Amino acid sequence: MIMPPLHTDPTARVTAPTRSRVLTRVAAALAFALPATLAAQVPTVPPDSMVAPAPEPVRTQPESLTVNAVIAVVGTTPILLSEVEREIASRVARRMMPAPTDAASRAAAIRTVTTELVESQILVQKAAQMEIVVSDDELDRNVEQHIAQVTQQFPTPEAMAQALASEGLGTMDEFRAQIREDFRRQALPERVIARARQDGLLAPSGVTAAEVEAALVEFRDRLPQKPPAVSFRQVVISPSATSAAREVARVKAESLHAELRAGGDFELIARRESMDTGSGQLGGDLGWNRRGKMVPAFDYWMFELPPGRLSPVVETQFGFHIIRVDRVQPTERKARHILISPVVDSADVERARVEAVSVAQQWRSGAAFDSLVALHHDAPEEKLINDIRIDQLPPPYSAALGEIPADTILEPFTIDNPRGGPPKYVVLEIVEREFGGQMTEDEARSLVRDQLSQERTIRRYLDRLKSEFHVSVMVDEVASARPQDR
Repeated sequence: MIMPPLHTDPTARVTAPTRSRVLTRVAAALAFALPATLAAQVPTVPPDSMVAPAPEPVRTQPESLTVNAVIAVVGTTPILLSEVEREIASRVARRMMPAPTDAASRAAAIRTVTTELVESQILVQKAAQMEIVVSDDELDRNVEQHIAQVTQQFPTPEAMAQALASEGLGTMDEFRAQIREDFRRQALPERVIARARQDGLLAPSGVTAAEVEAALVEFRDRLPQKPPAVSFRQVVISPSATSAAREVARVKAESLHAELRAGGDFELIARRESMDTGSGQLGGDLGWNRRGKMVPAFDYWMFELPPGRLSPVVETQFGFHIIRVDRVQPTERKARHILISPVVDSADVERARVEAVSVAQQWRSGAAFDSLVALHHDAPEEKLINDIRIDQLPPPYSAALGEIPADTILEPFTIDNPRGGPPKYVVLEIVEREFGGQMTEDEARSLVRDQLSQERTIRRYLDRLKSEFHVSVMVDEVASARPQDR
């Protein structure tokens, strides 16, 4: 399974179960109503699809009116009625909500969207307080990927521009800016929720059997189909460098360590030399990390070093590191590193392939999985992957799995190394296979119970956060005001 270097982001792991209904709604705009969030899992026209224009909503105020009333304030950040109106129009255009047809439905839409924007802004401000950021590179990458997917749906750029204009999504530049902001608004709240879960602040909330049954009855016709899923266990074999190559890398790391001790600029040297390309481009910056997130040797030094002090050259399975801690908090460290990895050549790759073939043969002949893991498995990779949707797997996995039934040990196949370099070899046994279809009563009941609990848990956390920030909402006064009153 493809994993990030050194540590795992729990919000991005491909081995994690399907993202919860509540987090899906946090990503959309933090609406916590059960109907919308359950419905979000039913296959529908996705928001990024270009479809026929939505019905024109009934207008309850003159076109020339400037809608700039403050409808809510979070901290020192105002939320304007014009922002709410734009969000409603955008959701209607993207089939995310029905168009208001009269004054009452318009007022209801304003109240709903205002509540969501307030809660989103609370989490955005909490992210700033927790020093959680989304890098420009990450935003650019997601935006361009999204734009490319949308562009493929149109024969010409002119056709796409016409569709954007007809659906009220503006010019391409305006659409790109909106998508960028959508990704940022999605990522920050999700990371706050993930951090709160790591910190033990999201204890599960209880749900009664009566609540589950009531929700099941009400939303039975909107329950999603079971997607195809699989559970498997694997041995991942990574090509390893020879002892001579490791010595060359160690000597190079020691020379960089000497350069740093002589006054060299850590960030410049990291950009120039580090073989962890992700952090290297950021001057070696790894962000904030809790104890246990990194591999053991790296983790030890990250929590032993005082700010500004260099570690010795530290060897891990990734290579040789020089570590510097920039800032400390009681349970976290903000650190940088420079990584020098040994060179792995074609002979090393062939040796790994032969090893993978041997592992598959031994496994089929009755060798114990735990013994094979102890002797051959690449430690940073997951060993057991339970109940993951097929469409969430990296392409090499879904291609290798095909329609193969459970209790099968596959032939070795390759996956990309997330740090670059030669691929890794996977030997995999399918433990359980679910080909999808209609949910059973027990499965539907379990889904509803889990999602009600998650929704209530996050609602409770948001209510606590509201006490940390000044929140003032004037939605009833503004939504019900006549145009001449504003």
